[in-house]
Amino acid sequence: MCVAYGDYIVKIPAGSRYYVDSFERTLVGWHGTFDPPSGMSGESMV
Repeated sequence: MCVAYGDYIVKIPAGSRYYVDSFERTLVGWHGTFDPPSGMSGESMV
């Protein structure tokens, strides 16, 4: 799956875990992290 992140595309491999918000939008954190999406200091945003 490919997800837009700023001017980039984050590629999430098949079978990988990822998180979505209440609108079913994929959550992507700092520098394209997705399992879990992380903030600037590395803490989980979930």
